[in-house]
Amino acid sequence: MPRGEYVNTEHAAVEIVRAAELARGWEPGPLLGQHTQHEAGCDLLSTPPGGGTPHPVEVKGWGEPLLAADDSFTYPADVNRGQFDRAKHDPN
Repeated sequence: MPRGEYVNTEHAAVEIVRAAELARGWEPGPLLGQHTQHEAGCDLLSTPPGGGTPHPVEVKGWGEPLLAADDSFTYPADVNRGQFDRAKHDPN
């Protein structure tokens, strides 16, 4: 995929996630820089309603489905299984 298309997809995915966080009353922070993403283990931090410790948010954006019908990853090289498992089990 041309780099320009990836940037557009990434930007759209981040905006969708930020809108969802705002809709549920959370306060999403800006997209972290590459170095900070690596250190924090996420793409952005979102603060719960009423304050408190910001929670990590990892954004995944592709033009194709992330999971196949059998719950397998369609792009296994591009996805960190640990991140996905944590997200599925995190109540937030």
